[in-house]
Amino acid sequence: MPFITIDSSQWQPFLADGFHDLYHLPEYCALDAGTIGGEALGWTVAINNRSHLIPLIRRPVSCDNIAGNESPLYDLISPYGYPGMLSKDKLTADEACHVFTLFHEEAAAAGYISSFIRLNPLLNNWLLPANDFMRQFRHGDTLSIDLKILPHDLSGGQSGICEQTLHSFSQNHRRNLDRLHREGYSVVVNTMEYLPQFAKAYTATMIRHQAHHRYYFSEDYFNRLFHLALNHICFLSVLSPDGEFNCGGLFSVFGPVMQYLFGATVESAQHQSPSKLMIEEAMNVGLYCGAEVLHLGGGAGASSKDGVYRFKLGFTHKHSPYHCLHFIHRPIVYQKLEDAARSYTYDATDENHVFSKVGEHALSSSDASRFFPSYRSQNE
Repeated sequence: MPFITIDSSQWQPFLADGFHDLYHLPEYCALDAGTIGGEALGWTVAINNRSHLIPLIRRPVSCDNIAGNESPLYDLISPYGYPGMLSKDKLTADEACHVFTLFHEEAAAAGYISSFIRLNPLLNNWLLPANDFMRQFRHGDTLSIDLKILPHDLSGGQSGICEQTLHSFSQNHRRNLDRLHREGYSVVVNTMEYLPQFAKAYTATMIRHQAHHRYYFSEDYFNRLFHLALNHICFLSVLSPDGEFNCGGLFSVFGPVMQYLFGATVESAQHQSPSKLMIEEAMNVGLYCGAEVLHLGGGAGASSKDGVYRFKLGFTHKHSPYHCLHFIHRPIVYQKLEDAARSYTYDATDENHVFSKVGEHALSSSDASRFFPSYRSQNE
């Protein structure tokens, strides 16, 4: 049976060679599952001695309004972030589609209604062939800083970042960084006494931006993240010239990839833009840890209208497309749930053709805002 629990021995070989990221740890799946009331599990399969893993969370689906349904219903979703599919070898789009086809068949046989899978922009950059049971949506781009072009000798000054790299920053970012250095702002690494202030600033940031409750994380969550990632996670804090906490960020480093996980600035310090100094120092930390890329992630819709995305764009123009996959494994039950939820409807002639065929020519950014699965749209 390819669905496995987080303590399964089949999970461990994927973590042995250091090719994985934070999002592929079973402990991370369990942590995120706890925040949304689900159960962490994985799906794995080996094809021609090539193994593949999809980290997942199983969620219960309310079926009170479906007449005649006596069995519990569940759907699947990726953990928060960019887990996608982890493979021992690089796959072509056709090979990846074959794996996802097997996943769909197994998920349907196991009784799951639907799956929402977030692909990893650095590992899963495919345009998948057309099929009847899955849609691929592009949710904008994520941004990365190439650390391989930076000097690796950090002994010569305040920063290992070369002048050429600084010139790739926006003029506004360079001006702000110069001012922050001149005025005496500083960055400290893994000084845990500032974590409560960071958690408070993060919550205030989410409130200020009216974020969905899914994106609220407590101090306890951040502490547990540190515990499960051990020496693979880094907490940077920017202090004012007076030694006051101004902003902070959590970063993970697994193998060649450094991930920018969370960031927050206290409201009174926003006009100083201290987070720019944090990203500069994160590049140095990444170099020290042997990372080749600092993945900054995206923003709300990856649009220049979004302040977070503009902030990241000021450091780099290296883009990676971010895709998600929408699966409907049991279309008849899905339709009943959708009807019961009185949400939007779609054309469905039979259980084998709920989705129109989509492939690389049908990828849509505008449709990506459509909530999936639709039967949860009124509750989340």
